[in-house]
Amino acid sequence: MVLQMVKYGLLKGNSYLQLHPSIADKKAIINVKKKDDHCFKWAILSAFHPVEIHPERVNNYKPFEEELNFSGLTLPMKINNISQFEEQNPSISVSVIGYEVRGPRKKRKVDLFLLRMMEEKKEHHVTLLHWSDGNTGHYAPTERRREEEEEERGGKREKEKEEETRGSTPMERGGGSRWKRISNEERWKKIKMKRLEKVVDCFLKSLLKLEKDLLPFLYDNKPMTDFDEEQHESATHCSICKKPFREGEKKVRDHDHATGEYRGAAHNFCNLQFRRQKVIPVFFHNLRGYDAHFIKRGIHKHVNKRKRKGLEVIPTNTEKYISFSLGHLRFLDSNQFMPFPLEKLADNSSTYPILEELFPEVWGVRDVNLLKKKGMYPYDYMDSFERFQEDALPPKEAFLSLLTDEGVKDEDYVHAQNVWREMGCQTLRDYHDVYLLTDVMLLADVFEQFRDKCYEVYGLDAAHYYTSPGLAWDAALKYTEVKLYSIADIDQHMFLERGMRGGISMITHRHAKANNSYLPDYHFSQLTSFIMFLDANNLYGWAMSQSLLVREFEWVPEEDLMGLNITQVADDVSEGYIPEVDLEYPKELHDLHNDYPLASENVVITPDMLSSY
Repeated sequence: MVLQMVKYGLLKGNSYLQLHPSIADKKAIINVKKKDDHCFKWAILSAFHPVEIHPERVNNYKPFEEELNFSGLTLPMKINNISQFEEQNPSISVSVIGYEVRGPRKKRKVDLFLLRMMEEKKEHHVTLLHWSDGNTGHYAPTERRREEEEEERGGKREKEKEEETRGSTPMERGGGSRWKRISNEERWKKIKMKRLEKVVDCFLKSLLKLEKDLLPFLYDNKPMTDFDEEQHESATHCSICKKPFREGEKKVRDHDHATGEYRGAAHNFCNLQFRRQKVIPVFFHNLRGYDAHFIKRGIHKHVNKRKRKGLEVIPTNTEKYISFSLGHLRFLDSNQFMPFPLEKLADNSSTYPILEELFPEVWGVRDVNLLKKKGMYPYDYMDSFERFQEDALPPKEAFLSLLTDEGVKDEDYVHAQNVWREMGCQTLRDYHDVYLLTDVMLLADVFEQFRDKCYEVYGLDAAHYYTSPGLAWDAALKYTEVKLYSIADIDQHMFLERGMRGGISMITHRHAKANNSYLPDYHFSQLTSFIMFLDANNLYGWAMSQSLLVREFEWVPEEDLMGLNITQVADDVSEGYIPEVDLEYPKELHDLHNDYPLASENVVITPDMLSSY
């Protein structure tokens, strides 16, 4: 199966639109000429009532209008509403394909791609072609005789192809798991929801199917246009490192490995280093603390080392993971980049393009302003599938969290009531779906904005990293253009390892007592004192901003150490030292530093080291 990525917006059919000559010349499409916005209807009827003479005339099909049930449907027909059309016309199933013409004029290539696959092939099936000029969309049927001949020849092969591609594009309503996909330049979007007892298994199967669909695009290169060829020949600087090409130096073509599009001329070395990782990131907010516990229970069934579907884990400890990967799928925590509750992130956002575009398509409600605030959900109350059938919002007490022993505020409960009413919820299932859809779209909005800002400032994509420290490290190296050198001398490496200090592990029980003159238990006979809580934050960032050694690590000859006073060496000199010293801790400092001693060693404490106290 070849699957083509396309720009997938709010597709619908509209007025008459001419076909591209590369398609029209094949004589396989019946393009009905009409002046209304009912091209979907005429496309269906022209497929079921073929005529030999002037099949493009709409009058041929008007006698059959009453055969189709369009009650409650709005024309022009949106692709997402075809499912409702099929429900109202149970003997009809509809698939929709699109096309893209690419390449230079003399080497035109037509790519067909799937826009909608029917759920079940019915007695009367039609495959429609959809195309657009950017403003107007149009439907037309593929010629039925050719389709029937293909079915007769295809047999089992066509049936297997159907099963492979089924469900790869349509949006579904209703579910217990939720995920959203935005591919490069937002060319392909999808919302899928399921409500099942084994929802994790269904979720992983969907992602593995998505992985299968996306991987071919990492290897697809589009033919260069005449303009691309001219740009490549005239290029004087590498499009990646921005440095000039030396005379006689070979230029290579750099392509986007997701879209196949030509990006520019590049040095061969730069192009090799610029290869796209064959990884599909899957983001959850608070994956480490919540979602990972559910996923890891069902992921073992999908591990197959023979097919390179092994499970790889980067753990924080035995219970929490920074990331884990299944095949090319890399599960990541957006909270490691944006360490705030989704509610706060959504409140701080000023734009919600994904929510505003996709929610109306899925739910049919245009005004989404009410959803730009994270909703409330009665997690502990939802203890069975029967709850989904309840026809009223649970009382405020049902939103109590047994984990935190906290309920919701009055204004939050009023917000939940408004969502129930304005979104037209009839049951808890509807409210559940709205909550999940809103949750995932808000996360997509805030994380996409974070990605855009990182790329705007640093030219780096946050989705390629595990955590923000890794992103910050690369940003620092790129911004400063500092080249770090590896230490190849094992003795130097062990020398640095031995010198590592800090990282105290402890369980603290803070206790402080003050004689506060503003409190009723103040003692006039004792010294007045107050408690002030101080916290130094961003210590890591501060340290990384200081002068650091980066290259030319050499042992200092012993004779050069004679007369060297390391306390007189400034912190920001161009040539610094890493000394190894013996420290003595003066007895008079023991009590003062008892709670937090300096230069602590990173060692394993054995029983014989413990104090008798």
